Amino acid sequence: MGKNLKNSEAVNEVTDTKLIKFTFGPMGAYGLGYFIGDVAKIDSELADKIVENGHAEYVIADLDSPEGAEAI
Repeated sequence: MGKNLKNSEAVNEVTDTKLIKFTFGPMGAYGLGYFIGDVAKIDSELADKIVENGHAEYVIADLDSPEGAEAI
């Protein structure tokens, strides 16, 4: 049986995300609704996989406001 979380515990769980800029359309490969050039906050593990496959690059920006993000 899975661990039962109280509502407050579920809200307090934090998902680690990374900011990436797509260099490849992720709709077919990953089922994500973004286009080439879009900057998005993506779950850390998936973001690493996408960058490792050469379909995106990490960017530096405020995670809450990705406008003006710069590729690293």
